[in-house]
Amino acid sequence: MFRRSMWACALLAAIPGLSAPAGAVDVTACGQTVGRGEIGVLLNDLDCSTPSPGPAAVTLQNRATLQMNGHRVTFTPPAPETYGVGIECAERGRCLIQGPGELTGELVGVVARESKVTISDVVFHDIISGIRAAPLSGESGPPAGNDVDATNVTVVDAEAGIRGRSLRANGVSVTRITGLAAGISLARKIRGTDVTASQNAGGGVFCGSGFDLDGFVATQNSGDGGLYTLHGGRLRNATVTGNTVTISSDVRPIDIFAGRPPVVENVTCDHSLWRSPNGIEHGPFGFCAGD
Repeated sequence: MFRRSMWACALLAAIPGLSAPAGAVDVTACGQTVGRGEIGVLLNDLDCSTPSPGPAAVTLQNRATLQMNGHRVTFTPPAPETYGVGIECAERGRCLIQGPGELTGELVGVVARESKVTISDVVFHDIISGIRAAPLSGESGPPAGNDVDATNVTVVDAEAGIRGRSLRANGVSVTRITGLAAGISLARKIRGTDVTASQNAGGGVFCGSGFDLDGFVATQNSGDGGLYTLHGGRLRNATVTGNTVTISSDVRPIDIFAGRPPVVENVTCDHSLWRSPNGIEHGPFGFCAGD
């Protein structure tokens, strides 16, 4: 009951007209930590220069909240080949990041190796990575990563977009990602509405366990095409066109690439491919214009 009460306080603090509960902390300098169950309010822009693995610009402990309050977090490298971390959810549990806010520069925007993340109204641009809710090799945390709940979040012009275990998305856009992974790369499932993943070098969306999307746009992606899953899913009111998939160095025009037939409704696409996880191809699904 105590944990639920603390989390409810964090959510209520975001409603206009309500004062922040006792225990809210002012965040004014790089390297600050918002403690367990506390609410941190960013009072100014932060331009930090402590490279990883040093402390993030702001560290959130379990059940902590950061209200960005319209401010920006950026990183100025103190030396070549260094980068920083914008916001780190540092403990097992969950954290909450509320915009409006902006992250940019030579940094990984949000790191959550062991924590679930709820984030809203934040823009990541001209950045190394947007949201990394999964450990890299050798780091602590569940191998599949953690869950992300994102509302009105944009990642554009980055090396990596959103990576984690699963994603619940509402109004999420990930575009012009230059790295090898898909713009949205998930070990399990994506669910949501109004999702855009376009012009990404490694593909639009990869989701290992499937998808349930209403209002989806994926165009001009390469690598893994517009939408790729090892299983199936449900897709409604979508445009998935002009994408390519690279299979054994062979670049092929494929928009929807799945291990099982998906359920589709009002979907515009050019090409699809049914390819089982064991690599056996069964041909197109038959619902795209060029199938």
